[in-house]
Amino acid sequence: TLRSPSPSPRPQPRPRPGPRPGRGGGRKESDPRARPWDPLPAGSTQRKTQAVVRIHSIGWDGEERMGVMGYYDAKKGLWTTSRGHNRLHHMKMRPSVRAGIRARALSSGEEAMSPSSRLRRLLHESSEALACPCCHDALSAKLIERAGFEVAFVSGFTTSASRLGAPDAQLITYSEMLDESRAMKEATKELCLIVDADNGYGNVLNVRRAVEGYARAGMAGILLEDQVNPKSCGHVLDRKEVVSREECVARLKMATDTRDEMGSRPVVIGRTDAKRAESMEEALWRVEAFLDLGCDAVFVDALETREEMNQVAGLVRGARARGQQVVAMASLLEGGVSPTNFSLEELHEMGFTLVSYPLSL
Repeated sequence: TLRSPSPSPRPQPRPRPGPRPGRGGGRKESDPRARPWDPLPAGSTQRKTQAVVRIHSIGWDGEERMGVMGYYDAKKGLWTTSRGHNRLHHMKMRPSVRAGIRARALSSGEEAMSPSSRLRRLLHESSEALACPCCHDALSAKLIERAGFEVAFVSGFTTSASRLGAPDAQLITYSEMLDESRAMKEATKELCLIVDADNGYGNVLNVRRAVEGYARAGMAGILLEDQVNPKSCGHVLDRKEVVSREECVARLKMATDTRDEMGSRPVVIGRTDAKRAESMEEALWRVEAFLDLGCDAVFVDALETREEMNQVAGLVRGARARGQQVVAMASLLEGGVSPTNFSLEELHEMGFTLVSYPLSL
Protein backbone atom coordinates (compact mmCIF):
# COMPACT_ATOMS: atom_id res chain seq x y z
CA THR A 1 0.00 0.00 0.00
CA LEU A 2 1.33 3.36 -0.99
CA ARG A 3 1.45 5.99 1.73
CA SER A 4 1.12 9.66 1.00
CA PRO A 5 4.16 11.55 2.09
CA SER A 6 3.76 13.38 5.37
CA PRO A 7 3.65 17.17 4.98
CA SER A 8 6.86 18.92 5.79
CA PRO A 9 6.72 21.11 8.87
CA ARG A 10 6.10 24.81 8.17
CA PRO A 11 9.24 26.81 8.72
CA GLN A 12 9.01 29.04 11.73
CA PRO A 13 10.00 32.70 11.29
CA ARG A 14 13.26 33.58 12.86
CA PRO A 15 13.04 35.98 15.79
CA ARG A 16 13.86 39.58 14.86
CA PRO A 17 17.16 40.60 16.45
CA GLY A 18 17.20 43.53 18.83
CA PRO A 19 18.94 46.77 18.06
CA ARG A 20 22.58 46.32 17.28
CA PRO A 21 25.28 48.52 18.75
CA GLY A 22 25.63 51.76 16.82
CA ARG A 23 22.25 51.37 15.08
CA GLY A 24 20.12 53.68 17.16
CA GLY A 25 16.51 52.39 17.56
CA GLY A 26 15.08 51.96 21.02
CA ARG A 27 17.66 53.93 22.96
CA LYS A 28 16.89 56.24 25.79
CA GLU A 29 17.01 59.98 25.31
CA SER A 30 19.95 60.20 27.69
CA ASP A 31 21.99 57.84 25.51
CA PRO A 32 24.46 60.05 23.61
CA ARG A 33 24.40 57.56 20.75
CA ALA A 34 20.66 58.05 20.16
CA ARG A 35 19.97 59.01 16.58
CA PRO A 36 18.36 62.34 15.70
CA TRP A 37 15.20 60.71 14.29
CA ASP A 38 14.36 58.87 17.55
CA PRO A 39 10.97 59.97 18.93
CA LEU A 40 11.25 63.09 21.04
CA PRO A 41 9.63 62.93 24.50
CA ALA A 42 6.88 65.36 25.41
CA GLY A 43 8.22 68.68 26.63
CA SER A 44 11.63 68.19 25.05
CA THR A 45 13.37 71.47 24.29
CA GLN A 46 14.64 69.88 21.12
CA ARG A 47 11.19 70.32 19.61
CA LYS A 48 11.82 74.05 19.39
CA THR A 49 14.54 73.59 16.80
CA GLN A 50 13.55 70.32 15.08
CA ALA A 51 10.41 69.48 13.19
CA VAL A 52 9.23 66.10 11.91
CA VAL A 53 8.64 66.39 8.19
CA ARG A 54 7.62 64.33 5.20
CA ILE A 55 10.09 64.91 2.40
CA HIS A 56 9.51 64.09 -1.26
CA SER A 57 12.78 63.56 -3.07
CA ILE A 58 12.90 65.22 -6.48
CA GLY A 59 15.38 64.28 -9.18
CA TRP A 60 17.05 66.46 -11.79
CA ASP A 61 14.12 65.84 -14.14
CA GLY A 62 11.70 67.25 -11.60
CA GLU A 63 9.99 63.90 -10.89
CA GLU A 64 9.29 62.80 -7.32
CA ARG A 65 11.12 59.64 -6.35
CA MET A 66 10.02 58.55 -2.90
CA GLY A 67 8.65 59.74 0.40
CA VAL A 68 10.84 59.54 3.47
CA MET A 69 10.52 60.68 7.06
CA GLY A 70 13.09 62.73 8.87
CA TYR A 71 13.86 65.96 10.66
CA TYR A 72 14.57 69.50 9.55
CA ASP A 73 16.89 71.11 12.09
CA ALA A 74 15.99 74.81 12.10
CA LYS A 75 19.06 75.77 14.13
CA LYS A 76 21.55 74.10 11.77
CA GLY A 77 19.45 74.43 8.61
CA LEU A 78 20.03 70.76 7.70
CA TRP A 79 17.81 67.89 6.59
CA THR A 80 18.32 64.57 8.37
CA THR A 81 16.53 61.53 6.93
CA SER A 82 16.11 58.08 8.45
CA ARG A 83 19.45 57.09 6.95
CA GLY A 84 21.22 59.72 9.00
CA HIS A 85 22.52 61.78 6.11
CA ASN A 86 22.27 65.54 5.72
CA ARG A 87 21.00 65.06 2.18
CA LEU A 88 18.12 63.09 0.72
CA HIS A 89 19.40 59.58 -0.05
CA HIS A 90 22.55 60.84 -1.77
CA MET A 91 20.47 62.68 -4.39
CA LYS A 92 22.10 65.82 -5.77
CA MET A 93 19.62 68.67 -6.17
CA ARG A 94 19.66 72.18 -7.51
CA PRO A 95 19.18 74.96 -4.93
CA SER A 96 15.76 75.76 -6.43
CA VAL A 97 14.67 72.12 -6.02
CA ARG A 98 15.97 72.03 -2.47
CA ALA A 99 14.04 75.21 -1.72
CA GLY A 100 10.91 73.62 -3.18
CA ILE A 101 11.29 70.62 -0.90
CA ARG A 102 11.63 72.88 2.12
CA ALA A 103 8.55 74.84 1.08
CA ARG A 104 6.42 71.70 0.64
CA ALA A 105 7.56 70.02 3.86
CA LEU A 106 4.64 69.12 6.10
CA SER A 107 5.88 70.34 9.46
CA SER A 108 4.48 69.16 12.79
CA GLY A 109 6.77 71.45 14.82
CA GLU A 110 8.19 74.94 14.65
CA GLU A 111 9.22 76.00 11.15
CA ALA A 112 12.62 77.46 10.38
CA MET A 113 12.83 81.24 10.64
CA SER A 114 13.19 82.92 7.26
CA PRO A 115 16.21 85.15 6.52
CA SER A 116 14.02 88.27 6.53
CA SER A 117 12.48 87.30 9.88
CA ARG A 118 15.95 86.79 11.37
CA LEU A 119 17.05 90.17 10.06
CA ARG A 120 13.98 91.91 11.52
CA ARG A 121 14.64 90.29 14.87
CA LEU A 122 18.24 91.48 14.81
CA LEU A 123 17.25 95.02 13.84
CA HIS A 124 14.56 95.44 16.49
CA GLU A 125 15.95 93.40 19.37
CA SER A 126 19.63 94.30 19.21
CA SER A 127 20.92 96.52 22.00
CA GLU A 128 23.68 97.97 19.81
CA ALA A 129 24.31 99.00 16.24
CA LEU A 130 24.82 96.09 13.83
CA ALA A 131 28.07 96.10 11.86
CA CYS A 132 27.37 95.11 8.26
CA PRO A 133 30.51 94.42 6.20
CA CYS A 134 30.08 94.38 2.44
CA CYS A 135 30.70 91.24 0.37
CA HIS A 136 31.17 90.77 -3.34
CA ASP A 137 31.32 87.00 -3.92
CA ALA A 138 30.73 83.66 -2.20
CA LEU A 139 34.18 83.56 -0.56
CA SER A 140 33.90 87.05 0.96
CA ALA A 141 30.42 86.23 2.30
CA LYS A 142 31.72 83.04 3.88
CA LEU A 143 34.64 84.90 5.49
CA ILE A 144 32.27 87.49 6.95
CA GLU A 145 30.11 84.77 8.47
CA ARG A 146 33.13 82.89 9.78
CA ALA A 147 34.35 86.08 11.47
CA GLY A 148 31.14 86.12 13.52
CA PHE A 149 29.04 88.77 11.77
CA GLU A 150 25.30 88.16 11.49
CA VAL A 151 24.51 90.60 8.66
CA ALA A 152 26.32 91.40 5.40
CA PHE A 153 25.60 93.75 2.53
CA VAL A 154 25.87 92.59 -1.09
CA SER A 155 27.38 95.79 -2.43
CA GLY A 156 26.87 96.78 -6.05
CA PHE A 157 30.02 98.94 -5.78
CA THR A 158 32.31 96.05 -4.81
CA THR A 159 30.50 93.36 -6.83
CA SER A 160 30.87 95.41 -10.00
CA ALA A 161 34.57 95.81 -9.28
CA SER A 162 35.04 92.12 -8.48
CA ARG A 163 33.00 90.61 -11.31
CA LEU A 164 33.51 93.17 -14.09
CA GLY A 165 36.57 95.13 -13.00
CA ALA A 166 34.39 98.18 -13.67
CA PRO A 167 33.23 101.18 -11.63
CA ASP A 168 29.84 101.49 -9.97
CA ALA A 169 28.11 103.08 -12.97
CA GLN A 170 25.26 100.54 -13.41
CA LEU A 171 27.33 98.41 -15.78
CA ILE A 172 26.51 95.28 -13.81
CA THR A 173 23.06 93.89 -14.65
CA TYR A 174 20.24 92.54 -12.51
CA SER A 175 20.87 88.97 -13.69
CA GLU A 176 24.56 89.20 -12.79
CA MET A 177 23.78 90.58 -9.32
CA LEU A 178 21.14 87.89 -8.81
CA ASP A 179 23.64 85.20 -9.80
CA GLU A 180 26.23 86.50 -7.34
CA SER A 181 23.60 86.81 -4.59
CA ARG A 182 22.54 83.17 -5.03
CA ALA A 183 26.16 82.05 -4.80
CA MET A 184 26.67 84.02 -1.57
CA LYS A 185 23.49 82.59 -0.08
CA GLU A 186 24.52 79.02 -0.94
CA ALA A 187 27.99 79.56 0.54
CA THR A 188 26.65 80.70 3.92
CA LYS A 189 24.41 79.11 6.55
CA GLU A 190 22.69 81.75 8.68
CA LEU A 191 24.20 85.01 7.44
CA CYS A 192 21.49 87.61 6.67
CA LEU A 193 22.25 89.18 3.29
CA ILE A 194 21.01 92.63 2.21
CA VAL A 195 21.38 93.19 -1.53
CA ASP A 196 21.98 96.46 -3.35
CA ALA A 197 19.23 96.64 -6.01
CA ASP A 198 20.44 100.03 -7.29
CA ASN A 199 17.49 101.96 -8.79
CA GLY A 200 15.41 98.88 -9.54
CA TYR A 201 16.92 98.38 -13.03
CA GLY A 202 14.15 100.28 -14.83
CA ASN A 203 10.55 101.24 -14.18
CA VAL A 204 8.26 100.08 -11.40
CA LEU A 205 7.67 96.71 -13.09
CA ASN A 206 11.40 96.09 -13.02
CA VAL A 207 11.35 97.01 -9.32
CA ARG A 208 8.69 94.37 -8.69
CA ARG A 209 10.67 91.74 -10.58
CA ALA A 210 13.85 92.60 -8.68
CA VAL A 211 12.17 92.39 -5.26
CA GLU A 212 10.57 89.04 -6.08
CA GLY A 213 13.74 87.61 -7.59
CA TYR A 214 16.02 88.61 -4.74
CA ALA A 215 13.54 87.34 -2.15
CA ARG A 216 13.32 83.96 -3.89
CA ALA A 217 17.13 83.84 -3.91
CA GLY A 218 17.10 84.05 -0.10
CA MET A 219 18.01 87.71 0.37
CA ALA A 220 16.89 89.02 3.76
CA GLY A 221 16.77 92.67 2.68
CA ILE A 222 16.72 94.81 -0.46
CA LEU A 223 18.01 98.38 -0.83
CA LEU A 224 16.45 100.65 -3.48
CA GLU A 225 17.55 104.16 -4.39
CA ASP A 226 16.18 107.16 -6.29
CA GLN A 227 18.97 107.86 -8.80
CA VAL A 228 18.32 108.21 -12.52
CA ASN A 229 19.28 105.52 -15.02
CA PRO A 230 22.23 105.02 -15.39
CA LYS A 231 23.24 105.70 -11.80
CA SER A 232 26.64 106.53 -10.33
CA CYS A 233 28.50 105.84 -7.12
CA GLY A 234 27.06 107.75 -4.19
CA HIS A 235 30.33 109.43 -3.23
CA VAL A 236 31.47 110.73 -6.63
CA LEU A 237 32.52 114.36 -6.67
CA ASP A 238 30.51 115.21 -9.79
CA ARG A 239 26.90 116.26 -9.40
CA LYS A 240 24.45 113.37 -9.26
CA GLU A 241 20.88 113.22 -10.54
CA VAL A 242 17.80 111.78 -8.89
CA VAL A 243 14.36 111.09 -10.30
CA SER A 244 11.35 113.24 -9.53
CA ARG A 245 9.47 112.93 -6.26
CA GLU A 246 6.62 111.12 -8.01
CA GLU A 247 8.86 108.48 -9.56
CA CYS A 248 10.82 108.07 -6.33
CA VAL A 249 7.63 107.43 -4.37
CA ALA A 250 6.31 105.07 -7.07
CA ARG A 251 9.47 102.93 -6.90
CA LEU A 252 9.39 102.50 -3.15
CA LYS A 253 5.62 101.98 -3.09
CA MET A 254 5.98 99.15 -5.59
CA ALA A 255 8.73 97.64 -3.43
CA THR A 256 6.67 97.78 -0.22
CA ASP A 257 3.52 96.52 -1.97
CA THR A 258 5.46 93.58 -3.43
CA ARG A 259 6.95 92.86 -0.01
CA ASP A 260 3.51 92.79 1.59
CA GLU A 261 2.23 90.33 -1.03
CA MET A 262 5.05 87.86 -0.36
CA GLY A 263 5.17 85.37 2.45
CA SER A 264 8.89 85.97 3.11
CA ARG A 265 8.40 89.78 3.48
CA PRO A 266 11.96 90.93 2.70
CA VAL A 267 13.22 94.00 4.53
CA VAL A 268 12.91 97.05 2.24
CA ILE A 269 15.48 99.84 2.72
CA GLY A 270 14.72 103.15 1.03
CA ARG A 271 17.79 105.11 -0.01
CA THR A 272 17.94 108.66 -1.32
CA ASP A 273 20.85 110.43 -3.01
CA ALA A 274 19.05 113.78 -2.98
CA LYS A 275 21.44 115.23 -0.39
CA ARG A 276 24.22 115.49 -2.99
CA ALA A 277 21.98 115.88 -6.04
CA GLU A 278 19.51 118.45 -4.68
CA SER A 279 19.70 119.57 -1.05
CA MET A 280 19.48 118.30 2.50
CA GLU A 281 15.89 119.55 2.70
CA GLU A 282 14.92 117.46 -0.33
CA ALA A 283 16.63 114.41 1.17
CA LEU A 284 14.67 114.82 4.41
CA TRP A 285 11.40 115.14 2.45
CA ARG A 286 12.12 111.84 0.73
CA VAL A 287 13.00 110.15 4.01
CA GLU A 288 9.61 111.20 5.38
CA ALA A 289 7.99 109.79 2.23
CA PHE A 290 9.82 106.48 2.76
CA LEU A 291 8.53 106.37 6.33
CA ASP A 292 4.96 107.06 5.17
CA LEU A 293 5.23 104.22 2.63
CA GLY A 294 6.19 101.75 5.35
CA CYS A 295 9.85 101.12 4.50
CA ASP A 296 11.62 98.96 7.07
CA ALA A 297 14.76 101.14 7.03
CA VAL A 298 15.92 104.44 5.53
CA PHE A 299 19.32 105.56 4.31
CA VAL A 300 20.60 108.96 3.11
CA ASP A 301 23.81 108.59 1.16
CA ALA A 302 26.82 110.90 1.38
CA LEU A 303 25.98 112.71 4.62
CA GLU A 304 28.89 115.00 5.44
CA THR A 305 28.43 116.18 9.04
CA ARG A 306 27.23 114.93 12.40
CA GLU A 307 24.39 117.47 12.28
CA GLU A 308 23.07 115.99 9.03
CA MET A 309 23.23 112.49 10.49
CA ASN A 310 21.32 113.67 13.58
CA GLN A 311 18.60 115.14 11.36
CA VAL A 312 18.02 111.79 9.62
CA ALA A 313 18.14 109.85 12.89
CA GLY A 314 15.68 112.30 14.43
CA LEU A 315 13.06 111.55 11.76
CA VAL A 316 13.43 107.83 12.43
CA ARG A 317 13.18 108.31 16.19
CA GLY A 318 9.96 110.23 15.66
CA ALA A 319 8.50 107.42 13.54
CA ARG A 320 9.46 104.84 16.16
CA ALA A 321 7.80 106.97 18.84
CA ARG A 322 4.61 106.73 16.78
CA GLY A 323 4.86 102.93 16.87
CA GLN A 324 6.44 102.33 13.45
CA GLN A 325 8.97 99.50 13.16
CA VAL A 326 11.76 101.27 11.24
CA VAL A 327 15.50 101.81 11.64
CA ALA A 328 18.15 104.15 10.24
CA MET A 329 21.16 102.96 8.25
CA ALA A 330 24.59 104.59 8.02
CA SER A 331 27.49 103.89 5.68
CA LEU A 332 31.12 104.39 6.67
CA LEU A 333 32.92 104.38 3.32
CA GLU A 334 36.67 104.69 3.63
CA GLY A 335 37.78 107.60 1.44
CA GLY A 336 34.23 108.86 0.93
CA VAL A 337 32.64 112.16 1.90
CA SER A 338 30.90 110.85 5.04
CA PRO A 339 32.79 110.95 8.36
CA THR A 340 34.06 107.55 9.47
CA ASN A 341 35.42 108.37 12.93
CA PHE A 342 32.38 106.97 14.74
CA SER A 343 32.24 103.86 16.87
CA LEU A 344 29.24 101.54 16.83
CA GLU A 345 28.31 102.78 20.30
CA GLU A 346 28.30 106.41 19.15
CA LEU A 347 26.21 105.60 16.08
CA HIS A 348 23.70 103.68 18.18
CA GLU A 349 23.37 106.62 20.58
CA MET A 350 22.73 108.88 17.57
CA GLY A 351 19.94 106.54 16.42
CA PHE A 352 21.53 104.33 13.75
CA THR A 353 20.90 100.59 13.95
CA LEU A 354 22.54 99.29 10.76
CA VAL A 355 26.07 100.36 9.77
CA SER A 356 27.66 99.21 6.51
CA TYR A 357 31.42 99.08 5.85
CA PRO A 358 31.81 98.96 2.03
CA LEU A 359 35.59 98.51 1.74
CA SER A 360 36.73 97.16 5.12
CA LEU A 361 36.95 93.55 3.93
